[in-house]
Amino acid sequence: AVAAAVAGLRKLQPRRRSSQLPLPVRPTVVLAAGAEAATIASAVTEDAPTPSSPSSVPPQELKCKWCSQPFNSRTQLFRHLHSTACAEAVEREDPNGARMIAEKNRVRQYAVFKVGYVSNADSAEAAVLEVLTRCGATGIELSRASGDRSRTNQSGDGMNISIVRQEESCGALEDIVTAKFAADVAGEALMSRLAAAINAHQESDAAAQSSILDVRMLTSRSSLHAEALCTRRVYSYLLPLWAVNEQCEPVESGIIDDGYEEAPGLGSSGVTFRGSSLGRDILTKLKTMVKNIMHSLEDQDTREGQASPMFYSGHWMYGSSQRGRYRWHNFAAPELSGSLSPKKDLVVCAFDRINHASTILMGGETWLVINMSGDTFLTQQCRRIIASLLAVHHGWLPADFFRTAVRSDVVVRTPIAPGHLLYLDHCQYHTWNRLHGGLFDRTWKDRVHENSSGLVTKLPEFQDFGGDAEGSTIAWRKRLQTHIELAEGVGGSGGRSDGAGFAEWMREMRLSVCPEIRTDLEVIASLDAFAEGRWVAPMARPAAAPCPEVYRKVLQLLQGLVDEGRWPPTSPARSQVVRAGDGGTFSAVNPLLLSGTKNRRAAEFPELTAAVFELEMAIAPPGRSPSTFAAFNHNALFSPHTDSGAGLGQSSSLIVGLGDYCGGELVVEGTSSDIRYRPLEFDGWRQRHWTLPFAGTRFSLVWFSPA
Repeated sequence: AVAAAVAGLRKLQPRRRSSQLPLPVRPTVVLAAGAEAATIASAVTEDAPTPSSPSSVPPQELKCKWCSQPFNSRTQLFRHLHSTACAEAVEREDPNGARMIAEKNRVRQYAVFKVGYVSNADSAEAAVLEVLTRCGATGIELSRASGDRSRTNQSGDGMNISIVRQEESCGALEDIVTAKFAADVAGEALMSRLAAAINAHQESDAAAQSSILDVRMLTSRSSLHAEALCTRRVYSYLLPLWAVNEQCEPVESGIIDDGYEEAPGLGSSGVTFRGSSLGRDILTKLKTMVKNIMHSLEDQDTREGQASPMFYSGHWMYGSSQRGRYRWHNFAAPELSGSLSPKKDLVVCAFDRINHASTILMGGETWLVINMSGDTFLTQQCRRIIASLLAVHHGWLPADFFRTAVRSDVVVRTPIAPGHLLYLDHCQYHTWNRLHGGLFDRTWKDRVHENSSGLVTKLPEFQDFGGDAEGSTIAWRKRLQTHIELAEGVGGSGGRSDGAGFAEWMREMRLSVCPEIRTDLEVIASLDAFAEGRWVAPMARPAAAPCPEVYRKVLQLLQGLVDEGRWPPTSPARSQVVRAGDGGTFSAVNPLLLSGTKNRRAAEFPELTAAVFELEMAIAPPGRSPSTFAAFNHNALFSPHTDSGAGLGQSSSLIVGLGDYCGGELVVEGTSSDIRYRPLEFDGWRQRHWTLPFAGTRFSLVWFSPA
């Protein structure tokens, strides 16, 4: 009855409109109920008169008891008591009240940290985690621009490894770490805690490995994911000036270093060479070589299309059609091969430019700072680009090596430069900056104004943590350079003479690494010739071994399909990995294991299908389970690829070659094997594999069990 009466009264009350004044608010803020009820009645002033009706009396003004600041709602008052110095006063007067206020206003917080580290990027994340824990943060989620562990395990094949995180030896001048967390304070109170925690970290021993250079709080509308929203990463590599010289040997400092003015340290604008010094000539040759490499990459045959144009209020958005994207599968760490299929989009990265950024003095020697910028860099990609650049510059590899190495139908080894001379210079967020201003640029709000198109609707507000961000950055640059000097052994206690470590690597690359790569290039040239119909089989063709009895029936059935013209056409999906050949490929299911599955080829060729799966049981190694599928290939030259799906109950595929042919070896991650009547197991889902040129009639069968 009471509920019905209340419902009737509610129907009689007029509905409030947005234009009407709000209803009066009780002057007491209730924080708990029952025996432990705690109120802060005096937190709100009671000097406003009690209204007689909602339509004739203005809303009651709420004021903080301790600072007298007015508020329009209790929500704003609670937030004020939670996030300012008044929170301490509430804690002293009523601990339970302070706890209830904190619980009521516990919201997600967003912060972005600028960090530096000498090596092992995880140490920077550990520093941020330590700082936030000191502040009482909970539910912490971190992301790092140089490779977020939670987002960059993109293998997709069950391989729990990142493909964009650089190696532990890679340091950083400026990396970005974003954090999403919950805290019991906010605003100025939270920033005060952050400042204290950061200062404590900077004074600890861990600061020698990593440093927090700056911090900024963000709102939920301007939240940022460091790895996902980064539009450009700039890595720097230090090259000794003599390494670019034609003699390629360390020389006395005076010979090269007499032609420059003052040489500053890392992060500077560099030096200017004067006159006709040897250093100036070396740099001219280097810049010419870099320009030629970029021109070769811009060739339309290797460029992986362009992103669609994007506009915002009449402006180009960064990362649109002007960026060239290429397949860098050959420039990544070999242990990531399962994720580096040339056909996968994971290996496609935008490479904007490579340039000589500055020249510095380090340990009494002259060093060139080479910058590489792009949206994403695979693990070891920067080091392999630098090594390949030097090899091309000195003629150890052909001038078109970069153009060849980024082709989607090529797998080739690439040289790798020493890791301790690589570091992350900085990261950029062009798209985010357009909407929210410069990430750590405190002058941005003074230089950018809202235009007629509404490009910027609200300028950013900084809450400084009180530290010297610029001074911290300068100090960290010196710390990183000192670490690199010690690692290289120049001017420090590394135990080696000037440049000896790098010189030894250069000699090894010239005498050993590059000749092996040239052998790979010869194989690639033969594959190109086969695809173009120019390949000629070796004159001394060995006599083909006779067909073993166990394969005879299957070979006769396969040859019969070809002779009768009944070999099926290749599907569009399989055609993407078949580079050349006058045959084709198709697949069929195992009728004994998948009797309920309809398959066109199994129904069309029942005798052949049954014979092929019987052959698997006869030649399979001990312990191998029967496969659910089989692929039938005839005179097909496959380009490098990995198979789709994941093995269901199997960890490998089984392949064997049949027919009267020579050549046609199967290459698995650079290792070739003669499979003619020699069954071979390999991981088709994680290992890149392809076919070498052949002469004659070549069949192959592959048994596998996809997911």
